Amino acid sequence: RDHCDGCRQPCPTSIAMVASLASRRWCAAWLGAALVAATSHSAIPTVVPADADPAVVKAAVARDGVVLIDAQDTATTKTDDEWASAAAALAKRLFGASLRVEPMVAAVHEEHAAVDDQKQLQNFTFTGGALLPHTDGYIYGDHQPDYVLLLVGAQSAVGGESVIVDGERVFGRVRPATLQRLETVDVDLTEHSPPGLTRGRFARGPVYRRLPRHKDTNDEQDELVVQGGHNDTTTCATTTTTRLWWRRQITEVAASQVAQRLQTGATPPPMADDDVSPYQSLWQPLGSAWGAADAEGVQEILEELDRAVQLEARVAPRFKVHTGQAVLVDNFRSLHGRERFEGDRRVWRVWVWTDASLGLPADVPQIATTVETQQILEGVSGASSSPSAEL
Repeated sequence: RDHCDGCRQPCPTSIAMVASLASRRWCAAWLGAALVAATSHSAIPTVVPADADPAVVKAAVARDGVVLIDAQDTATTKTDDEWASAAAALAKRLFGASLRVEPMVAAVHEEHAAVDDQKQLQNFTFTGGALLPHTDGYIYGDHQPDYVLLLVGAQSAVGGESVIVDGERVFGRVRPATLQRLETVDVDLTEHSPPGLTRGRFARGPVYRRLPRHKDTNDEQDELVVQGGHNDTTTCATTTTTRLWWRRQITEVAASQVAQRLQTGATPPPMADDDVSPYQSLWQPLGSAWGAADAEGVQEILEELDRAVQLEARVAPRFKVHTGQAVLVDNFRSLHGRERFEGDRRVWRVWVWTDASLGLPADVPQIATTVETQQILEGVSGASSSPSAEL
């Protein structure tokens, strides 16, 4: 039984590469996935009917990392309260008893206006500005929501296209040796301000993990064991296959740089330039207080992954989510972003914690906007970024 240098598992069908790669071996399954990633890119979401069975919706998300749900009804003129109620009802219908946290709806357009007022970033506003691909709930550390539901109440006439970056495609762009280190080396996954927009709960661990599943002998239901980055383990009921779990948030500097590139032109140009931008992500090597070594080498693999995200974002298709439609994103697997827009654009968001996530700690509230992050830090030991912090 040979050893695969891609997935690092014993495999009787591994393939030895010749010439300069003669010392490397890959199993057929991993090599096939890598070839797909090299010749394809993140997909345009499948569109399902508004009344689609929840199992159909979740199957599409499991396959693609995202699904587009058609308009909930023909009445696109609603009050803000009606839009919020529709978003919460949709989340409950899709996830039902698997919800760990009661859905809270946030008006994204109002949140962005509040962040703009609070931060006043140079050359950039969240209201109308392009948003680089990211995961939501980074401020919660390992307790991020595992799905994000976005219901569009008004779509802009110009711009505002969505982009989904599939993590499976991103990791297909990364060298096997780098993948191995990314999965085994602990890094700082905390949102610090600066370089981030706000301060989040302390988190450390590998940049990505594959969540293994096992069989519960009591009810014969598949379960997924979610291991937090700091000995925080929860057993989660699920019916999905092994799932990619990673996260990404961007720096203030990266947001500003993108805004400066988008200043010219009457219509929003593509999100990414021909040239890869300087490092955009918040991942950082751990400091010496953690006994971490080779910070320079760790930074190199983080920059390789950041570059892979940017390359995938460049080729990922853009699509418009129209008024009344909703997009459901696997927040463990996929990054979501948005092009610059002009005009009125209103979106209602639900962060969804299911029993395939760690949920929220008992002493941490759910917040409706990232400008309220102090609420998840006060009196919580996980707020500290010191080596003694515990999630």
